[in-house]
Amino acid sequence: MQQRPQDGENLQVLYIYEQLVNTFVFSAKTYFSMWEPLGQPMIEGADRWAKMQRAYLAQLRQTLDTGSSSLTPPEDAPQSNESEA
Repeated sequence: MQQRPQDGENLQVLYIYEQLVNTFVFSAKTYFSMWEPLGQPMIEGADRWAKMQRAYLAQLRQTLDTGSSSLTPPEDAPQSNESEA
């Protein structure tokens, strides 16, 4: 069985992911800006994607701040069984 991550590890992962989002958006916007007006819709799409990712990260941070020790479900949580559908 895997060991659950500690809060500090969770925050470090969130920080790394946020840096990944920022780097990706910066690179995408730089690339599509070379397309001049044709790249503008893609730049706007990258901005919207980044906004959604940042909102998701903020929600995860809030979950961690409310006392949840991990982003993983508790061991006694019911497991979904998709094969019954």
